[in-house]
Amino acid sequence: MVWRSALNHAAWRIKGELTGMKLCKVADIRDWDDPEFQDIASLVRCDTKNHKTWEFIQVYKGLKHLGLLDGQAACLGLGVGHECLIYAFTNVCQSVVATDLYESQNWSTASMGVEDVYQRNPMPYDRSKLSVRHMDMTQIEYPDESFDFVWSCCSVEHVHNFTLLHQVYQEIHRVLKPGGIAALTTEFNSTDWHSYEPNMLFTDAYWLKHWLEKEDCIIQGLQLLDPIDLSLSDDARNLPHARRDPGHSIQICCDDVVLNSVAFFLRKTADAPTPYVEASWLPEFWQLYLKGCDCRREGQFEQAESLFKSLLDLDTLEKRDRIRTLHYLGNVLAVQNKLDEAKDIAQELLQLCQSDPPLADQDYPVKPIASLMAIASFCDNIGFPDEAQELYRKVILSKASTMDVVIRSFLKQSDYYREKQDYTKALSLLDEATQILQHNAFHQEFNAKIQYAYGKCLRDLNQPEKMMRSYWQLIQGESEILAHFPRLLLDFINNCLTDESGKNNTISIKIGDEIIDLAAILEQVSRHLTYLANSTTESNNLLARLYLCAGVLSLKLQNQGQEQEQKQEQDEASTLQYFEAALKQASFDSPIRSRAQKRIDNILARQARSQS
Repeated sequence: MVWRSALNHAAWRIKGELTGMKLCKVADIRDWDDPEFQDIASLVRCDTKNHKTWEFIQVYKGLKHLGLLDGQAACLGLGVGHECLIYAFTNVCQSVVATDLYESQNWSTASMGVEDVYQRNPMPYDRSKLSVRHMDMTQIEYPDESFDFVWSCCSVEHVHNFTLLHQVYQEIHRVLKPGGIAALTTEFNSTDWHSYEPNMLFTDAYWLKHWLEKEDCIIQGLQLLDPIDLSLSDDARNLPHARRDPGHSIQICCDDVVLNSVAFFLRKTADAPTPYVEASWLPEFWQLYLKGCDCRREGQFEQAESLFKSLLDLDTLEKRDRIRTLHYLGNVLAVQNKLDEAKDIAQELLQLCQSDPPLADQDYPVKPIASLMAIASFCDNIGFPDEAQELYRKVILSKASTMDVVIRSFLKQSDYYREKQDYTKALSLLDEATQILQHNAFHQEFNAKIQYAYGKCLRDLNQPEKMMRSYWQLIQGESEILAHFPRLLLDFINNCLTDESGKNNTISIKIGDEIIDLAAILEQVSRHLTYLANSTTESNNLLARLYLCAGVLSLKLQNQGQEQEQKQEQDEASTLQYFEAALKQASFDSPIRSRAQKRIDNILARQARSQS
């Protein structure tokens, strides 16, 4: 493979400079003042103005200015989910490879199957040029010098530690053709303190200096095309927004930092990558902290405990870092069943966390508490439920809390008061959560969890009719919403199988003022089961229970239903399919298997008797 000429490299860079294109920079609301930026936003279907959509537009615009979107380039996307650039690049490149940990349970953007990605296009695209692969970006399964450019938007930082991050950059260097371009964006921590958590290694100015900007920087063989500009225009729209409602926001509050996005374009040079030496740049606290997190993840709990305890002895330990260390230490102690020590840790955590004012009263960049929800849950589970409620309330007030964390906090508090039989308080908290969701269309998946919590309160209050009415309204809706909490569907079916007197002899049920035929209910249940089954490739005992209960419901209808022989055979075949699906979904050691098999054997025996 021949290197592209130095003249071509210079031409790319000069072309960007002549057109005023700044490649390496942070997101800024004023970037949308550029007509070309607006045109690209329309092209890639990015209607909102926030730091996430900025990444897609900036990457596309930069690659266009570098002359790489002329229909000739072979490109690779890392951790790209089903983002818009996948499809946009098929229209301007020779070939596009999209990779991610597809069918993963860890990242919502990668949770779809490989085949689903082909159907998620927001624009017309050339499918013949697209290849979608399940692939780990630390081990790219392509030969050396395969691609003209590699792109990734806020994905490379989502690895466990910096050793793996360095490996990602080495892999990018390896698969790029000589002179090839890496167009990358990462989440950028704009505060003066670090936030290097496993899978959340947020880039900051310190990281950029040591990894990309110094002459002897850690990443060798990939050269910045221009200096990174971290400045922001003096525009109020650039100020940090609450994380729960990012909308049109450039910077958002996230745990104990403020996040923006930064883009950097790197050109592959002849320099060979160098081995990674963590001690050359990373402060001692973060070296030990991430090592302890690695041990915890790998199940080496004694080693993790020792590392976290050694951190607590550091003279330079700040309060925020002491809190994050205590949190992890408490968890590894609890896993080892060292409950007395874990409770001591929880008490210290509560004291440190409760001494801060509510986070809604803090203006960033005040140093707030990271992972407050996780700390509240730990203290709650370890034996301090009363004290944990104050932390849950702080989570709700915090600008740094995501919408899902806010709703979970409401649900935790509601459960607490329900167990204390303070149903007025429990229901009022659920009402608050519902009101918040009414103003946020992007988080309707929490409706199922909230309705299930309502149902538990109404059951305790001996109001099953109201419970079933609220369930039924949700069950008649979209499967995508119910899929986030299928336990509600299971609860609904179980209630349908037993009337108020506990008899299983009816083919209809009263829900509110309606009398609903169980056949109509089974039709809705089947619809949701089909969606749920297509959404997972793994054995699922909850889904197996749903199929088992649906089979019992179908069997009940079959026994009480029409007497036409042909119809009865069809119903029996459908019932058999439910039980067979339950058998398929159940894990090897689940008791559901024997129950499903018994139902199948009974049906087959009855069919044999009928034929004889």
